[in-house]
Amino acid sequence: MTGDTRPARIRLLSGLAVHKYVLLRRAVDLSLTALVLLAAAGITTL
Repeated sequence: MTGDTRPARIRLLSGLAVHKYVLLRRAVDLSLTALVLLAAAGITTL
């Protein structure tokens, strides 16, 4: 046991969490964009 690795683990997990939420935000934005485009396509076909 050479030392306490908790700070390194916390730093790694924090980076992973930030990356996860960035990707989730992008997925939500793309889903909303797709819904708007589908609605626009539906309106123009009427």
